[in-house]
Amino acid sequence: MDKEVKAGNSEFMLKAVIFDFDGTIGDTLKLVIESIREAVSPFMDRKLSDDEIKVVF
Repeated sequence: MDKEVKAGNSEFMLKAVIFDFDGTIGDTLKLVIESIREAVSPFMDRKLSDDEIKVVF
């Protein structure tokens, strides 16, 4: 299963690839805020502001 990967003149075994999706490849903060607002709104008499959600989140 392991494949050798050549980088320049050296050879090494690729064991893992690690990346940070949120904030690097995709910005999910807007989706998180809207999801929390949608989940909490039925239990409140008003909609929470973005800032209120950010403080709790």
